[in-house]
Amino acid sequence: MEFDDVSFDKAQALFLGQDSERLIACLAGLNLGAPVEDDQALSIVEAMGWILPGTRTLTGFGWLVSDSCREYKFWVERQRRLPFLGFTEALTETAFHGKAVLEIGAGMGANLMSLSPLVKSVEGLEPVAIYRQMGAILRQREGLPAARHGPGRAEALPHADGSFDTVLLVSAHQYMELAPAFAEAARVLRPGGELILVGGVLGKFMRKVMSDLPRKPSVIRPGLVTLVNTLGYMALGHRVVAARSGTTTSRPIYPLASSICRLLRDVGLTVTVPGAVLSDERLFRATKPLN
Repeated sequence: MEFDDVSFDKAQALFLGQDSERLIACLAGLNLGAPVEDDQALSIVEAMGWILPGTRTLTGFGWLVSDSCREYKFWVERQRRLPFLGFTEALTETAFHGKAVLEIGAGMGANLMSLSPLVKSVEGLEPVAIYRQMGAILRQREGLPAARHGPGRAEALPHADGSFDTVLLVSAHQYMELAPAFAEAARVLRPGGELILVGGVLGKFMRKVMSDLPRKPSVIRPGLVTLVNTLGYMALGHRVVAARSGTTTSRPIYPLASSICRLLRDVGLTVTVPGAVLSDERLFRATKPLN
């Protein structure tokens, strides 16, 4: 999904206009399932086709737009800093200073905006076009120059060997085929470079499903599919239940920390932080040997 030229211009005008803050808050609230009572903002959202007429139900296109707004709103609320800072001494901003960084699964590019003043260069890879388009608009809103934020898949990176000092994955690994994605990350790292992964693991995912169950019985089926696929991936190296669309985004997996470490070692990386606990996720750091 992506904006055509006309709808992009309309969205750009809205998100850069005088009512943009209310619109972003409205869409972020809809994405989170929070009560939204701003009738003016809702009417704009409905006119754009982002919710079904007369409802607060997001369309498929609207969900992607609202997800970008949610990510942007959280980024602003944390003072435009990276999401994992302050939760562990195992990762600080100094890990990125002066580095050439690639973020795989960059979404709308909030982390790219945080990294820009810290690094030598930063590039984002994101297969969903609407996220890249929303990122371009929201960078304009922040007065930032355009970013290198292109299409591509983690399992087949469009970069030369040894192109980056750091490869970053934040809440993205669950949607990938991990073995080829980690192999590609290792390939594009220079010797001595580092892969930094922040994301969920099986225990955290199951606790969330159990906490959601009393008020959201609908989580049972997708939760079971994710559990089966996660266990299958750890045992067999592939998802047992195939994705409906031919992509893995509808079939996330959350392997144990030990399984993630094993997969990183299998592609020749040396694990230096094997799953440090953050607020809701785990941190993994792995380096590429010098020889």
